Amino acid sequence: MTRLFAGEGGVDRRLPHPAVAHARRLIDEAYTERLPLAQLARTVGMSPTYLTTLFTAEIGLSPARYQRQLRTRRAEVLLAETDRTITQIAVDLGFSSAQHFATVFREHTGLTPRAYRRSILARGEH
Repeated sequence: MTRLFAGEGGVDRRLPHPAVAHARRLIDEAYTERLPLAQLARTVGMSPTYLTTLFTAEIGLSPARYQRQLRTRRAEVLLAETDRTITQIAVDLGFSSAQHFATVFREHTGLTPRAYRRSILARGEH
């Protein structure tokens, strides 16, 4: 069965591969949990390598990077809208340590969590 269909204007768009859609749902529902690639791939019925290849082609990020992006976006909200400590946010989002959280957050935003929070407060967006 083909995974293509004609959208508006006759433009072909790919439907997501069912295994990729399933993997994405699993990550979306449990982004704070440790989801080993091997376990995720087994759950959706693919090899880890093939799942990573398809997922990256369709989503634009590997499964691990996608999960980190979800965590980082949620962290931005928590840093801006709560007074939770950075360590508590790291724990809540499933990071192994506050240091690891800070490293990942800085890779995605260019700022440490503390600097991000200060910039939000300085702009009066809290």
